Amino acid sequence: MPEGGLWIGYQAGGVSFLQNGRITNFTQAEGLPAGSVGQFAKDMQGRVWVATLYGLARLEGSNWHIVGPHGRYPEEHPDSVFVDSRGTVWANTRVGLTFLPKGQEKLQVADPFVFENVDIEEAPNGTVWIAASNGSVRAITTRDGKYKANGASIDVNSDGIYVAKDGALWISTIGKGLLRVPYPDSLVGHHSPSDPAVQSFSERDGLTSNFSFKAIEDREGSIWIATTRGIDQFRKSVLTPVNLPRERQPILRW
Repeated sequence: MPEGGLWIGYQAGGVSFLQNGRITNFTQAEGLPAGSVGQFAKDMQGRVWVATLYGLARLEGSNWHIVGPHGRYPEEHPDSVFVDSRGTVWANTRVGLTFLPKGQEKLQVADPFVFENVDIEEAPNGTVWIAASNGSVRAITTRDGKYKANGASIDVNSDGIYVAKDGALWISTIGKGLLRVPYPDSLVGHHSPSDPAVQSFSERDGLTSNFSFKAIEDREGSIWIATTRGIDQFRKSVLTPVNLPRERQPILRW
């Protein structure tokens, strides 16, 4: 497919590609797996991948070809697909977390644990992170992209993470508010949301809800969070706090 178009996935199944006012539809007749569409990804060969309820597939020419570690659907049930900077394809399926290194053709199972509602992101240093609603947020690779079974982790249920331009890791949680890890590269071992290395924001701090979703970042560097009750914006303050000696504190008057 040419560049510059928009891929659209439907909850009832099916995919469309919109470009220059023209739309191309794909269904099971073109080899697309059945079920609602989760995510799209594009690899270094320019191939488009899609995760649907009943299969992981990639577009070759004008037809989709199902890819999986154990053959065809319905056993995979992927809910996410992601391509990192080294060209490795990562997909969460019903047989576990799988990956396909660049240049290879067969998916490999990295972790047989069945994760749910997975989000995958890559940090600027090359480390790939995964979040799951039934697990934790953890690093699944080293900086050079090799799979790591026991990477640094934050023990919180999450289905949305975002690595900001400054390298900070933002974590949307299920009932625990919003977490920010300023220096995820320095984490070693397991950490709780109350760990000093983790910043926490909740309804007590003005967050609209403790149930939050994936974050996005705008051109100005502000972080926007969607919650079950609204949208919140986080931005760096232009003011710098100054600690004054107690005996010299100014008296404020109206």
